[in-house]
Amino acid sequence: MAPDPALDEAAHDLDLIARWRAGDELAASQLVARHADPLARFVARLVDRDEVPDVVQDTFLRAFGALDGF
Repeated sequence: MAPDPALDEAAHDLDLIARWRAGDELAASQLVARHADPLARFVARLVDRDEVPDVVQDTFLRAFGALDGF
């Protein structure tokens, strides 16, 4: 049975989160780089085009701020 790529990506994200929480700022940048475009495409279906960058930024700020709760 072939490994599930989604599980590999999730494990990679968990590793990046652990590194970011340990003080590795590059890990946070890598998380944003991995997920910003797909998030922006999703958000673009929900809000006006000029609001997309603000919603994406706010989403990452909220997600990073809530990591301790997970």
